[in-house]
Amino acid sequence: MRWYVTWAVMRKEFRHITRDRMTFMLNLFAPLFILVTFAYSFLVEVRDVATYVVDLDRSPLSQRYLELLAEGDTLAFKSHAADQDKAEQLIRDGKAKIALIIPQGFEETVRSGAGLPLTVLIDGSEPHAANEAMVFLNDQTKKFLADPSLGSDVPMLAPVELRLEPLFNPDLRPVNGVMPGMIGMALSLSGVAVCAALTREKELGTFEGLVATPIRRSELLIGKLVPYVGTGLLTIVLCVVVAVWGFGVPFRGNLALLILLSLVFLFALMTYALLFSLFFQTQQAAMIVTMLVFMIPPFFLSGLFVPVIVMPWWLRIEAMMFPSTPFVVIMRGLFLQNYGLAQLWFPTLVLVASGGSVMALTIMLFRKRLQIGWLDWVLAHVPMPAAERKVLERWLLR
Repeated sequence: MRWYVTWAVMRKEFRHITRDRMTFMLNLFAPLFILVTFAYSFLVEVRDVATYVVDLDRSPLSQRYLELLAEGDTLAFKSHAADQDKAEQLIRDGKAKIALIIPQGFEETVRSGAGLPLTVLIDGSEPHAANEAMVFLNDQTKKFLADPSLGSDVPMLAPVELRLEPLFNPDLRPVNGVMPGMIGMALSLSGVAVCAALTREKELGTFEGLVATPIRRSELLIGKLVPYVGTGLLTIVLCVVVAVWGFGVPFRGNLALLILLSLVFLFALMTYALLFSLFFQTQQAAMIVTMLVFMIPPFFLSGLFVPVIVMPWWLRIEAMMFPSTPFVVIMRGLFLQNYGLAQLWFPTLVLVASGGSVMALTIMLFRKRLQIGWLDWVLAHVPMPAAERKVLERWLLR
């Protein structure tokens, strides 16, 4: 391969990126916008959950319990309902999310050590708010039962206390666990932009000038790939700055290793974009298909919300085929766990193997001709009788 020819293609592609404002903005700032948007969604705290109370006991102890629940701003006590049926109706009408039913004899039962007679009705149509409210109720109830002033004659059986010490994210901030992995998901949009930009050359006719030159396939593809990798690296640096300085996510890893592994990830991602660009003739079709491939499946399979290790073996293999999956492991390890290459060698090897194999496949499939649609490729490579081939061509290419 002649590197001076590849360098010429790289300079041409870099000028194309900087001159085309849409391509430049989509590559540089669109992933940053997605990252910030998703990050703010995880900073939203559950507050002022509408809560109604049915206090049939009306004892000093039940009032003390309700005062303890009123601490903080998680629950917002609206009013007292007449009975349980009324409380259920308020939840059905959307006026309440939680209803507490305190039966008669509440104080007597608690002081005798027999238990905590309490019914909690909760609206499960909003699971996030419901889970947060239930955690708060559970914590405040444990605090209430641990109060020595209850003075019960028969002590309640003490539950087993678990001493929890969260590692790497002591405050259990959701944004700390999601933000590093979300950087890889946001960068997947760069793959969409690259595929659309390369396909756009076919629409504008600028691709004709390249295929008429004696440039080799590898020189052309690598020359087109490198500028987009460089632009993506700049985007990753901006995302890291926003995560650390804008959202307070700790970065405990090595910055040089971050840049190195980000280059590996971008190389793997862009090779997929190059491969897909071979099979489309219009920019619109390229954007739609690559958006479906790069954004939707990795969002659920990258381990961002559900750990990959708990998935079935065949689903784990499918998940590792997307570059964002190993990159989520890399970014979390660098941000929160201070991992080095000794711990991150496997996801790095997956990225190198997938990027290298896809790049080799792209070079083999690439032909210096103006029509490289996926229908052409199927008709050229799938063996079939001549008569059936003519019928298929007439039907597919009509």
